[in-house]
Amino acid sequence: MSHKIGMDLGKGHIKYQTATGTGEIPAWLSRGRITQVMGKGNGTGGIRYQDQEYIIGRDAILGNGFSWSATETKDDLRNLLFALYVLGSAGIDEVDMVIGLPVSAAGSPAAVERIKSLLNGTHECVIGEKPTSIIIRVGVLAEPLGTYFSLCLDVEGKPITSSPYFNELIGIVDIGYRTLDIIAIEGGKLSSAGKDSTLSGIAVLFSRVCKALEENHGMLRPHEIEKVHTWLTGGCQELIKIGGLPVRPDIPAEVARFKAEFAGQIMDEVQSLLSGIRPDRIVMTGGGAALLRNELIKINPDLTFHPNPRFANAIGFYRAAVARGRQNA
Repeated sequence: MSHKIGMDLGKGHIKYQTATGTGEIPAWLSRGRITQVMGKGNGTGGIRYQDQEYIIGRDAILGNGFSWSATETKDDLRNLLFALYVLGSAGIDEVDMVIGLPVSAAGSPAAVERIKSLLNGTHECVIGEKPTSIIIRVGVLAEPLGTYFSLCLDVEGKPITSSPYFNELIGIVDIGYRTLDIIAIEGGKLSSAGKDSTLSGIAVLFSRVCKALEENHGMLRPHEIEKVHTWLTGGCQELIKIGGLPVRPDIPAEVARFKAEFAGQIMDEVQSLLSGIRPDRIVMTGGGAALLRNELIKINPDLTFHPNPRFANAIGFYRAAVARGRQNA
């Protein structure tokens, strides 16, 4: 039996939705194996693919060549490894999967074909200690369409005709890690205007925060970068230590200023890109929308925020996969 899954291959985290709910793992990768010397472990684990050993998730900081960078076309090996790990860990051996690309990449037939070639087919791997064969069939959408489908399709993949988003002209603004993606859509029809991607994802904000910290603590190491990312996305609730030394007590105030400035930059771009459309409603989504919600509302109180912005695309991709299954049945 083929399962359905929606997967959002983000730079910071891999988020996914199946019939049993949502999940995520940090999008971190390294080479090697790790040994559990105490407890049961909770940092995700390892995968063996094409005779190479990789460490997936939070535990990747313990391996060699730690990395959390990926191309925006997402057609690099790392995303196949993440997908296989998620599927294998869930016991899924055959799947119809829908993923997303930034708007600019999703509009390129060559980019879509490259990621389909990477993911489609039968893949042999070892998850943990278990040999696994996984069959993947993949569909590709522009990332903000995941948010749209999460609002306009139900869990059975059927249109929610009573949804206020179904017939309105809406702009969807997806603030991801590396890109800001914008689409306009009405009655299920995607506008060719007001559709664009820019490099204004929260990586811009994250880089400013890291630079401010490095002025006092020197170049950040991989596990320190991970710590800063978690601290930032968690709301900077408590001061952290870098290299065993506490950060400056004024850092949270500086981060707050960075966030306000960055939110203003994003809204300037949104206004420019949607000025020719003038949508009835602007829906904010993505991890960046969750992080910058307060700052964005101060600029425009009329913005609509997806109720689950971090998982909106994964949820919508899953519902799109279910809908495709219904159409092909």
